[in-house]
Amino acid sequence: MSGAFPCHPEIAWTSSHSGWLSCPECGTRVRSEQSPADHYNNDYPAARGHHDPAVGRCKVRTLERWLEELRIRVAGRVVCEIGFGGAACLAALQARGATAFGLEPVAANRQHAQTLGIPSVNIFDVDPLPALPRKVDLWLMQDSFEHVPNPNEFARWMASESAPGARALLVAPDAESVSRKLMGPFWLHQVPDHYVHYTSAGIIAIFSRAGFHFARTFRPVKLISLAMIWNHLRLLAHAPRAARASARNGASV
Repeated sequence: MSGAFPCHPEIAWTSSHSGWLSCPECGTRVRSEQSPADHYNNDYPAARGHHDPAVGRCKVRTLERWLEELRIRVAGRVVCEIGFGGAACLAALQARGATAFGLEPVAANRQHAQTLGIPSVNIFDVDPLPALPRKVDLWLMQDSFEHVPNPNEFARWMASESAPGARALLVAPDAESVSRKLMGPFWLHQVPDHYVHYTSAGIIAIFSRAGFHFARTFRPVKLISLAMIWNHLRLLAHAPRAARASARNGASV
């Protein structure tokens, strides 16, 4: 396979036996063998534990900590979460007084969001990219940008759907992290559906081309559950997908 680095599209790459290739400009790493096109089907939430209430509570508490640390208020704002998964954070944002929009490729997750009280008119598929009912004040990407297949097109779309002064809060695996360098192929983010691991410089390059300006970085400490750890280890081991949860334990898939 061959292609161009998403961070620096002017630089072409050709696949090699190493599996991952590094951008010579910023160090962003691209997987030379891409994931299947149908990876994000309705079995995906079960493998990730998206609809597990305990996982949702951890994600909400984590997001609340980040918003507090960054002094971001969402009440009265239009917030759009990209790749909202189980939609627990989307529901929490709405409860805080935000107008919560969400983009999500998995139909089961979009349906589940409605069971949490998110209006169907606020939920969108990612293909094609929609014209949103209102311009967005805050974009939220929690471990989702590394899944976006056309990040430069996506960043330009975000710019076109942004309100004046809009901000983006983006959390993603860091290709320059100490854990990645120490753990190598055993790094916890080396899962099949991650086709790219960006560096900060790579992300800044993409968003700068779309008209965004870099503000700051922070250390995104996360609250995680044993279920989240177990699901992640299964993905790393390429284990079969977990069975779908039943409606009895609160899931809807």
